[in-house]
Amino acid sequence: MASLVVATALISATAFGQAPNLGTASGFLFFTTAGAVANIGISTMTGDAGSDVGDITGLSDLNGSIYNADPVTQQAAVDVQAAYDELIATPAAAIHSVSFGNGETIVAGAYYTLAETSLNGTLVLDAQDNPNAVFIFKIGGALTVGAGAAISLIHGAAAANIFWVTEGAVSIGAMTTTSGTFLANNGALNVGDGSILEGRLLSTGGAIGVSNSQLFIPSPVVLALGTGKLSGKCVNGSLEFKWATSGSKDVIFSVQGSIDGLQWNDLDINNIIFSNFSLREPTLIYRSANDLQIFYRLVQTGQAGRTQYGYPIRLQPCASSVDEGVVLYPNPSSGQFRILFSGRSDEVCRVSVFNFQGKRIYSANGIPTSIDLSRQYPGVYEVSIQSHFLSVHRKVILTRK
Repeated sequence: MASLVVATALISATAFGQAPNLGTASGFLFFTTAGAVANIGISTMTGDAGSDVGDITGLSDLNGSIYNADPVTQQAAVDVQAAYDELIATPAAAIHSVSFGNGETIVAGAYYTLAETSLNGTLVLDAQDNPNAVFIFKIGGALTVGAGAAISLIHGAAAANIFWVTEGAVSIGAMTTTSGTFLANNGALNVGDGSILEGRLLSTGGAIGVSNSQLFIPSPVVLALGTGKLSGKCVNGSLEFKWATSGSKDVIFSVQGSIDGLQWNDLDINNIIFSNFSLREPTLIYRSANDLQIFYRLVQTGQAGRTQYGYPIRLQPCASSVDEGVVLYPNPSSGQFRILFSGRSDEVCRVSVFNFQGKRIYSANGIPTSIDLSRQYPGVYEVSIQSHFLSVHRKVILTRK
């Protein structure tokens, strides 16, 4: 049934939907009309936070402003309600099943589900090279994003043009990578450990909770005229960037990097191994090992000095001392095991263990001397070793004594 729904969407969804006007809420990473806003642990957060009625805690590291029961939050409450009303009024191109992901690809449009909905595995959003492509998902109940799920954006899809509006709570599991504005109508929003979100968490009435994650408001949607989208992949431990050209000899290209998707810098010239900006195959190879940047964009400067920017892409460093230096021993284990780590211990900020249901059953700051899971059932567990900008995952097998 799901494949039939997707096939219908691919045919009919190209002309539906437009981005709602978020008004003053557009600058908020977290906002709720009534409810608490809280962060637990170490999170990287960029954007404003606010609650018109409720406490705000744990946001000392927020890169943004905090508003609480003031004229700003009063207006934001009005704008969030207006955005909700606009999204709900948007005609749906297709009714979708209550299950998203697992390799599914969806093109731009407005979609509706009839009840509580889940997202698992990978959901691919394809903008089909349309810089104005908008994705609207109207969920007829609560939304649960399973642990480890990912939303992949291709062909110009941008987080700034993705909207999830729910009739109830939004629960985003641990170790997820999600994109878009999540707007819960009279529902709470929660993000699990080790997750990455480019978007917003908004509610007309409900608490917002975050734990040990990286979250930031979407980058503006911009496109370098006459060029193709930047692509990147790891080749022999370095990032290799490629893109299409406009065919003009008077265009200058460069690539910029960013930690949070907001503040951009030119790539360190000392780490550029090779660059070829010919009209046929422009390529740049960049040594990314131990580089904190995970976002990159193409910069195009024309003859008149006009500068334009391509869609940001998200890439993990090709190598890391955290990634290379982690071994679990013994493995398999009867319950107790150690993390053997040959890198710098100060690179690791948190270690977590998840069971087969994606539930976190163990957590510690830094690297623990040993981990004891002897009270857990035999099976395969996932160990997450998290630095400030990179998470490494290892499997440990528990056997009976």
